[in-house]
Amino acid sequence: MRAPVRPIRGRWPGWVEQRFARFVRADPRDILDDSIDPQVFRRAMSLLNVGDTIKITGANRHPDADALLVDFLSAHDRHEATIVDIGASDGSTSLELIRRLHAFKSYVIADLYLTLDAVQVGQRTLFFQGDGTCVFIVGSRTMAWLAQSPVLARLFARVIRRARRQAL
Repeated sequence: MRAPVRPIRGRWPGWVEQRFARFVRADPRDILDDSIDPQVFRRAMSLLNVGDTIKITGANRHPDADALLVDFLSAHDRHEATIVDIGASDGSTSLELIRRLHAFKSYVIADLYLTLDAVQVGQRTLFFQGDGTCVFIVGSRTMAWLAQSPVLARLFARVIRRARRQAL
């Protein structure tokens, strides 16, 4: 990642966001809201970058394959169908297909299970992997992928230590 720091949409004057529109991102803390709109959730999830894992998803990702499956199952006994969705990302596309199918024996959603702990320190939210590595920090106006930049990780070392103490 060339620029591991990005401005957060809606936190800057309009002219700044327009001038730098390709760099402005949604607020990733939206994933912490249980009542979030699915499209907002997808945008926030796509910002997570943990090691080699990026949760990129979108609505109606594979319409042709979904239509083929729906047509096939319409001609056969849906109640005996076991469907396996491999590489489901955040699972939202799987849920769309489930709504279209209505009936089936079982549906397995499989993907790398990503767990992050969020710790609030002042106006910042820090996201930690299970091994204690801080991978992402979100402030009031910017976000940074600390795992992508050792310089940023050192710059935020004090905040990271404080978050770790708070989490214990």
